[in-house]
Amino acid sequence: MVVTGGEHAGISDSVTVTPTAPVGNAVEVISMATYNASTGNLVLTGQNFNTAAAINVTKLTIIGQGGVTGQVTLTSNTSNPIPVSSTSATVVISEADKTAVNLILIYNC
Repeated sequence: MVVTGGEHAGISDSVTVTPTAPVGNAVEVISMATYNASTGNLVLTGQNFNTAAAINVTKLTIIGQGGVTGQVTLTSNTSNPIPVSSTSATVVISEADKTAVNLILIYNC
């Protein structure tokens, strides 16, 4: 994941996801994620996103640098977005979740 904005800019960490609503036989795949630490926007890029169903953010886990700083699974405090296309979705992370995410990403600052 690429992190932009704020004091956490330039951090590279990983995001994992469990697909919530496959389209036919296609599995949702996240190939890249960009996180803005200032705004809390997590932009997901990938394949086979279901534009008719919201992404269940509680299935998204953000893992800190090298796994040594911990991980955060987003909570229901963050709204479930509907992908804007089959290849892109933006998650606006809630303030509570953003605080937790920023804490594990501060490792590389």
